[in-house]
Amino acid sequence: MTAGEPLSLSVDLGSVNYSCIYSRSGAAPRQNPLAENALYFPFAGTLVLVVTDYDGREVARRSVGGTFPDTVTFNLGPAPASGYYVTHLKLYDKDHQLVTVYPPDGFNVIGGTAAQMARKLEKKMATTYYFMADRERYKTLFFPYMLRIGIPRNVGGTNGRAPDFYKYAAEHGILLSADMWNHRKPDYLDAYAAETAPYVDSFKSFNEIDIRPDQRGTPESWVDKARLEHEAIRKYSPKARILGGSLVRPAADEWFAECLKLGLDKYYDVWDVHCYPKSPPVLEGSLANSDNESEQGVLKVMKKLGMTNTKPFWIGETGARCSHGSDARRWQADTVAKMVACTLSRPDFEKIGFLIPWQYSREFCSQNDIEAGHMPA
Repeated sequence: MTAGEPLSLSVDLGSVNYSCIYSRSGAAPRQNPLAENALYFPFAGTLVLVVTDYDGREVARRSVGGTFPDTVTFNLGPAPASGYYVTHLKLYDKDHQLVTVYPPDGFNVIGGTAAQMARKLEKKMATTYYFMADRERYKTLFFPYMLRIGIPRNVGGTNGRAPDFYKYAAEHGILLSADMWNHRKPDYLDAYAAETAPYVDSFKSFNEIDIRPDQRGTPESWVDKARLEHEAIRKYSPKARILGGSLVRPAADEWFAECLKLGLDKYYDVWDVHCYPKSPPVLEGSLANSDNESEQGVLKVMKKLGMTNTKPFWIGETGARCSHGSDARRWQADTVAKMVACTLSRPDFEKIGFLIPWQYSREFCSQNDIEAGHMPA
């Protein structure tokens, strides 16, 4: 957004399972461990937002009452001057007892997004998510988020045929990688490519296939799938980038090597590799945690086979997880900056896709180390 434009912030507390407050499916409601009184959802309360500038000075304070969880909107008036701003959210019950404090988030007020859109094809930055068409949240959540932070490319799309979804993305200036997932029927792949090719500039397939023995099958079957995808995509989109299945630890076993022996590299234009660095990378270095992982794993296997790599890399999924650092959010922010700098210093790294913030369940709790603070926004 630009300075002076109307600024509002919508907060959806109904779409996440946070801080152990929700009960497991089918279980009795659980008492909220963060409030002093016995509190259950839904409940009447107040959500308080404080916005500060980069130096911690308060810029705005708003509160909205309602029944939670809910989606609420804070109207903040005209956007302030260009700069970075931090949002602080606290949820209280009807007696003004604190329920939970959310991790700080933020937004930028910039000079304009036209320049970002103009260079989107060359821009290395991307987001990553794979199920965007679910419940049409791309209209209200994903695409607005991407446009707001000035990153109009996502490595992924949705894991099945959804022509209206891909068309909508193209109409709104969003670049997606159509995801052929683990579909293997020739007619399905052909139809998918035909209806999607006009709206995307790249195609991918199953996520982290090398560490999924239940999905990858034999090297022969995977290379045959790659061939079918290649034929279908080239039939309708001769210039689209083909990423294939993403790789995490390709040198950890012999599966990827056997695929290369069968000619897998003939069917891909790019190696899509994933990593979550435990140490901040250096310029012209790597985001991998070991030589079995990410692009280092690909190069290790090819060297072992006497092959020379000629393809660039997309860091198709990554992020700075606060659990990897000793000081959480500060480590995250520092590591994200160094990850971006490392990618910019490597001409063979064409894209870097930061996983869109989300939570994942562990028993009764949710892990928040991916949810907030890891995006370069």
